[in-house]
Amino acid sequence: MSNEILRFQFEGAAERARKKAGNDDVAACFDGLAATVHAVPEPLLDAYLEFFEDCGDSERDGELMDEIRFRLWSPANATEYLQRYVAVASGLD
Repeated sequence: MSNEILRFQFEGAAERARKKAGNDDVAACFDGLAATVHAVPEPLLDAYLEFFEDCGDSERDGELMDEIRFRLWSPANATEYLQRYVAVASGLD
């Protein structure tokens, strides 16, 4: 998985949110994540990919995305999203 695949993942989540009435704010959050994937520091992206590949951890990714969908969390950018993912995956959060 590269940052392009991560961008497509966020774009897909934004599109699904748009299809649900009243989820424009959620779609905007995912759009913001997709737009900032290019700015994620390479070591952070590598750490994310390592946890994701080693654990097949799409479930954790899904849980974080659900937090966004249910308006429990609104990361400012893709870097913040990946920092949280890595913290949770490594047991620091």
